[in-house]
Amino acid sequence: MTECTTYRDDLLEAAPDELAGVAPTELADHVRDCRRCGETARLLLAEHARLGNALSLVQPRVSADAAADGVLATAGDLFSVRHPRLERLQRFAAALFPMAAAAALAIYIVYGRDSARPVTLGENERPVTHVRITATPGTGTIVLTTSDPTITFAWIGREFIP
Repeated sequence: MTECTTYRDDLLEAAPDELAGVAPTELADHVRDCRRCGETARLLLAEHARLGNALSLVQPRVSADAAADGVLATAGDLFSVRHPRLERLQRFAAALFPMAAAAALAIYIVYGRDSARPVTLGENERPVTHVRITATPGTGTIVLTTSDPTITFAWIGREFIP
């Protein structure tokens, strides 16, 4: 049992032949003789095999060197293109103009005009003195007059009994 604790860390770094117990090493001898460490070694071998199968399904199409060369060639083309100052200014203005227009429209909607224009009646226009309300059947109407003769409230809605 005390030997198992000394070999536990070595199992994680062991080669497959040591885990299988066929290598001429102390760890392989221990794996062959110890039931507990043998099970751990078999589990590690099974997981190594499973990982190998998963990695074999994902094979790269090109080597790492070829991929790096392709990326560097593309990056070199991108960084070598210089835009003249006028073209950069046009791109900046094209990006800034819609934002400025939206901000101006929002300010106008929120704050509106500086002063409200008073509504004046024309020469032939007179204030309304009578209003006629027509409601569909089943709809109730209530008309409330106030102490100010120019203000009247009208309510149109379904009839209900409180």
